[in-house]
Amino acid sequence: MQLKAQCLRGLFSLTLVLLLRRWFVTSVNAYPVQLFNPWIIRPLQILPKMMKARKSASSPIISYRLDSWSQYNNPEEGAQLEGDIRRKSRKTITTEKTLLWPNGIVKYYVHSSIVNEPLKFVMLETALHIIMSKTCIKFIRIDDYTELSKNSGWVNITGHEKGCYSDIGYNVYGPTILNLDVKECFYTIGHSIHEMLHTLGVYHEHMRPDRDKYINIIWKNMRKEDEFNFELLNNSIVTNFGLPYDYDSIMHYSMTAFSTDRSLPTIIPKNFYEEIGQRSHLSYYDIKKLLIAYNCNTDSTDKLKKKPFNKPKKLKKLPKRKKLQDTTVIKTKKNHKCRSSL
Repeated sequence: MQLKAQCLRGLFSLTLVLLLRRWFVTSVNAYPVQLFNPWIIRPLQILPKMMKARKSASSPIISYRLDSWSQYNNPEEGAQLEGDIRRKSRKTITTEKTLLWPNGIVKYYVHSSIVNEPLKFVMLETALHIIMSKTCIKFIRIDDYTELSKNSGWVNITGHEKGCYSDIGYNVYGPTILNLDVKECFYTIGHSIHEMLHTLGVYHEHMRPDRDKYINIIWKNMRKEDEFNFELLNNSIVTNFGLPYDYDSIMHYSMTAFSTDRSLPTIIPKNFYEEIGQRSHLSYYDIKKLLIAYNCNTDSTDKLKKKPFNKPKKLKKLPKRKKLQDTTVIKTKKNHKCRSSL
């Protein structure tokens, strides 16, 4: 009798284990991300949306992984045009030659708000040196503000206003304004480089007229009032010099630019393995555009070492103040919302 009871208990335990195993496998198939990583930043309340997207046949499902730069709280995403462009202009490195600095010479003045912060001032000067070392562009600092004529082009670099932003290109009637908030814009050297490229006439890479061949814009993940930041530039006023789309450009915004939630993308590269939104270096094609636009000699061009296009890259480290995002693959529904070119 005792042996029979032991056998029944054993059979009951085995049945319970099999039932639990079946439940667990079923649950993992339905919610793989949450079970394997309960600390993922993506909130649990979006699960119904994810499941609904999988069931919907009206729009295609696109896969993505949130890369490291998607979780960087970029101070360039401000209230200006496209976040960081002050002058209301739709030009880039450009078909309008008047936006390029004559002979590639840029005179600039640095406001005391930056000069009085030695480490941040050094970061700014280093950023300018990096651009000079890769191109034929020359930056000339003017210490005395009174030497700068109001009627000649120069850059007024300030740090006491809120935000990272710049005018686009050369202004023959006065200073081009470039602001680097000393409290927000010096976590990485890339912000100084990015804004100075705007000053030199370069626009955002993700605004190219051909961008929809290379990235998906997820309109539903941004606020209605931010949608204008993603309107395409017009082919008649911009040029890419026939260069390939550059995911690695310092002028590209990250996957979560202007997103309502840092766990939801607004930009998804069609090349799954590409990172976008870096603020650490000038890319090969960033430099190439400047060399062509400013007619730098062939010696400068020959020094460039071309990087393989669309090669998978290792994830880069962010400034220490920010948290890295989990890179688990997630699926989302592409929103076919039409947008017209300007």
